[in-house]
Amino acid sequence: MQLRDPRVQKTIQVMMLVVFGIWLGELDARATFSTRHWVMLLVTLVGIAGSAYILLHDVWKPKV
Repeated sequence: MQLRDPRVQKTIQVMMLVVFGIWLGELDARATFSTRHWVMLLVTLVGIAGSAYILLHDVWKPKV
């Protein structure tokens, strides 16, 4: 018996990617470019990259 359903895990990973994408869109819609904006932009881009890596990690397993 598995306690973790892989479908639920993939759904959560996709939702994380969507949330970071929405945050990026909200940051882009603002006209201000303060220090906080650049920090949040960096955090959002790292979040998108991390979410994409986690989502695609099992697909791109190195061949041993």
